[in-house]
Amino acid sequence: MFSGLSFNSLLVLVLTLQLVFYSIALVKVWFHVIMLMMVLEFLSISLFFCGAVLVVKSISPLLIFFLATLMVCEASMGLGLVVGLTRGRSNEAVII
Repeated sequence: MFSGLSFNSLLVLVLTLQLVFYSIALVKVWFHVIMLMMVLEFLSISLFFCGAVLVVKSISPLLIFFLATLMVCEASMGLGLVVGLTRGRSNEAVII
């Protein structure tokens, strides 16, 4: 079925399907902060992985390491905010 596609085309197809899936998940769980953070983290990890695979020969490995470090810092800061929100209100659901 996918024998005519190159590796890059197949990777872009998988990334597009993941983006659609994560967008649907974001719409369904937008009021739960923890689930929202998890979906956003999965999205950023998949985008990072696909980007790193596609341009591994044209950029420095140090830049890839720097981007991965920024993703980890962003995830830990988001988790800290969610924990602070949950401790302060004892509920992590967003109320409009």
